[in-house]
Amino acid sequence: MRCCRPPSSARRRAPALCALAFALLGAACRSNPSGATPLQQRDPGALATLQAVTGAGTGACNPDADAAVAAVAAQYPDAPEVMLARRAHATACQDWPALAEVLRAIPDASRVATDTANLARIEIRYLQEFDKGEAHIKPLAAADPTNVDYASLLAAALYYQQRFAEAVPNVDALWQPIVASKNVDIMTMRAEAFMEEGKVERAIRILNDVLKINPRHEFARNVLSRAMAIGGDGAAAADVQATTEAMRVTREAETANTTWVNDRLNELRAAFDAGRFAEAERLAHSIIPRLPEARKHEMYRTLKDVYIALGRFDDADKALGIAAALELGTPEAALDTAFTP
Repeated sequence: MRCCRPPSSARRRAPALCALAFALLGAACRSNPSGATPLQQRDPGALATLQAVTGAGTGACNPDADAAVAAVAAQYPDAPEVMLARRAHATACQDWPALAEVLRAIPDASRVATDTANLARIEIRYLQEFDKGEAHIKPLAAADPTNVDYASLLAAALYYQQRFAEAVPNVDALWQPIVASKNVDIMTMRAEAFMEEGKVERAIRILNDVLKINPRHEFARNVLSRAMAIGGDGAAAADVQATTEAMRVTREAETANTTWVNDRLNELRAAFDAGRFAEAERLAHSIIPRLPEARKHEMYRTLKDVYIALGRFDDADKALGIAAALELGTPEAALDTAFTP
């Protein structure tokens, strides 16, 4: 079987391994290989600083944490809490290069399998360092050949190096668990391998199964279009491609709307904190139509606080009432949302 040839877009960016769930903090620094005295005993104030800037385990990203963590690290470079803080900060802010650096800094003798697998996951999914990801996951997959996560990571690393044929035996050996876990990325890769072998009908069956699980899986849709074209059904291939393009346009519009909403939310918070309540009211009303129905109640509760700050208590009561109705499932269109200027 020839090696799979991923589409050019796949070579430019890391694969979307949506089914490979992250547990990046689950195995955080189970040991203290340096033997250093915990920071709690050496400098409780420094520890409090780390906890404050990294959200004290809330998972919130604090963009200003870098400098504070660096300052504590300069004073206590061997403190295990510093690495924990860096790890928490990088995870919350989705700073994958920084998180990879933290995981690589764990000595090989101390790095647990979960940390190694997560490092490989980051290298494969986000950093496009497929050879490094392969080097990290391959020993784990060899030691535990029935582990679906390890086999999937190795398959992805090999696939994006155009060497998926090397991973096919391991994938096939775990095919039922892979399907049962709805690992649509690996299923799609396997379908493309079948297509490369000339087994187009089998590839199409797998890809249709993938799209039943996730109709918006663009990777699978692109492969399906190619498989149909190879199979001689150009019209069906064109239909799949047209649908895929329409989904892409919709997704980009949704992303743009989310970005716009987040920007306005930041402006609203700044206006409220600065006491510019009229501006906060205007921003809240501009945001509401752009929010999903399931989130609109949150903005009406924010409006309640704005109106209280403005001394418009009747409007505050109305905003609270609308929020409560939305939480009960009443469509916003059925509610009187007009406020007195």
